[in-house]
Amino acid sequence: MSDQANDLNCPRRGKAKWDCVAELARREAERYSDKYKTPPTLRQLYYLLLSRRVIKSSQNEYRQLSIELTRRRLAGKFPWELIDDRTRRVSNLAPETYMPDRDDLANNIREQIDDITKRILYNPWDDQPTNVIITLEKEAAEPVLDKFLREFYVPFTARGGPDGEAMEYVYYIGVSQLHVIRGFDSTTDKYAIAVQVKELQSRGHYVRILHYGDFDPSGEYIFKDLIDKVTGIGRKIGVDPRYLQFEKVAVNPVDIVRLNLPPEPVEKKSTNIRRWWSKRIKELTTQGSESYDPYAVELVGKLKNPNNTESIQVELDALTAVNPEYLEKLTLNKLREVFDWNIYESLTRPKVEEVYERRGEVLRKLEGNLP
Repeated sequence: MSDQANDLNCPRRGKAKWDCVAELARREAERYSDKYKTPPTLRQLYYLLLSRRVIKSSQNEYRQLSIELTRRRLAGKFPWELIDDRTRRVSNLAPETYMPDRDDLANNIREQIDDITKRILYNPWDDQPTNVIITLEKEAAEPVLDKFLREFYVPFTARGGPDGEAMEYVYYIGVSQLHVIRGFDSTTDKYAIAVQVKELQSRGHYVRILHYGDFDPSGEYIFKDLIDKVTGIGRKIGVDPRYLQFEKVAVNPVDIVRLNLPPEPVEKKSTNIRRWWSKRIKELTTQGSESYDPYAVELVGKLKNPNNTESIQVELDALTAVNPEYLEKLTLNKLREVFDWNIYESLTRPKVEEVYERRGEVLRKLEGNLP
């Protein structure tokens, strides 16, 4: 957090509180935008403020934050570009006028050629036994993971490990597809995931689906529903469930404990949902249970009222707001678990070198014909 944000000590209630909270929100949004090159959503900003303990975890506080920031944005006191809305999409249809001179045109062609030749590549994951698909319950995690995956390259030497000398950069994006399922996914999208699984299996790969979602009743059930539906649809179109694995990477009790993540603003839920959540927490905290998780035990142990398990529900938005780098490290570790460097050295390296040579030949030929 910035030093300026640290200097603010917001009162607990009244108009002065919201003036102070709005100023802190502006500073936090600026810091987040500068650091991650994308503005936070309103939900992420809420969790940043909640982690600073200047607002309470409640739906009323969340709604009031939205009202206060909307009021200030309309009044020109809070920059519009500091809050992102990832649930809406815009298509720009009108082309921009472009009339370059001779030199600009030549430079533009060179840039286009460079972009095209970079597509001449060999994906080392084609030779790997396991390929990965990622599913996200929330849009908030998409910019973090998408940017990380697209920009991530691993330096290595002939020994297959990081080194300061003789480095090459290998195309290391190990995610076949990234799906933003937005809560309970549609049957259409689950079918699309099953089709991709079938395609990867037809090429001889095991498939590992990594899921990122909330730690709350709906988040847990969404993951269960994803497993059941993708597996069920998959069987009907020829997917072999023996070579398909699902894993929830985050949010889990261990993440909540390690990062001290703030809880979500809990709405009043039905008796059935509360009972289901209590049963789920009991499974996680009972030794000998298949789902036993010592971090869940630690979470419940911190509660003033052990029966009030609703207060340990945490959204994925909180993780992406408080510590996006943690999400990147989790993903990187999962990719490293399934990437076999021995296969790369024995089978893939010659193919990659051949692709680089071919790319160089194409570039040299095209450059010779430029104006």
